[in-house]
Amino acid sequence: MSKKKSEQGLQIVNLKLVKDGKICSKKIVDTPEKAVKAIAKKISSSDKEELWAIYLDTGCHILACSRITQGTVNGAYVYPREFFKAAILLNSTGVIAIHNHPGQTCTPSLADYEMTKTIIQAGQLLGIALFDHIIVCGGNPQKTFSFRKSGLLTQ
Repeated sequence: MSKKKSEQGLQIVNLKLVKDGKICSKKIVDTPEKAVKAIAKKISSSDKEELWAIYLDTGCHILACSRITQGTVNGAYVYPREFFKAAILLNSTGVIAIHNHPGQTCTPSLADYEMTKTIIQAGQLLGIALFDHIIVCGGNPQKTFSFRKSGLLTQ
């Protein structure tokens, strides 16, 4: 057997979560307002759509926050595997999705509804609940739309 063949095999990998600064505290997040406040400085300053996730434990304490994706001025796409990657590594039981609409409209787009549905379905398979999907409008953290508060998220 050649040396090359004997060295071949499956690679052993390890996954680890890398902490990249702090933007939110480990407070309890049980309202849309508290969720927005946790990351308002980051999400309200962008002129492009960004999707952020706040990862929560069973008591709704913040475990971590992360930017999942940055899109264009009127859209951002996310793959469920990217949305839930950190949630799995953090042993999170729930997630809040927050994204901005750089324009002044708070009305969810069809893509917003579809993304929410996809995240809910993927989360159900993983045992990680989507607690809310919140839209921050026009860079103003006081102007928001909550899917849960609007009755559109009932899981």
